[in-house]
Amino acid sequence: KCPNDQPDSGRDAPNTGLSYFQSEKASYEYRTFLGGTSIIEVVNAMNDPGRRRRRSGTASPQNIYVFRDYQNFHGDPEKSGARRYLYADGHVSDFEE
Repeated sequence: KCPNDQPDSGRDAPNTGLSYFQSEKASYEYRTFLGGTSIIEVVNAMNDPGRRRRRSGTASPQNIYVFRDYQNFHGDPEKSGARRYLYADGHVSDFEE
């Protein structure tokens, strides 16, 4: 549970007034394509020229996220905020391209 995941009256029914943790049982969403696949397999598949689509650069554990906040829970409340990501190499930061 992310401490910044607070009840939100702006969410659609039936989740109006609930935090993501309350409705989804987690404050984080994960990349489903990683399920049951090792990070090395994912990196190799993402770097395979035959499988790359609309992506530039080289995939590595430093730039493949595993989990991220459902919403922009962090940062200045007067701005749009930031969404935190947990990357495959273990570091956490805001989204990095």
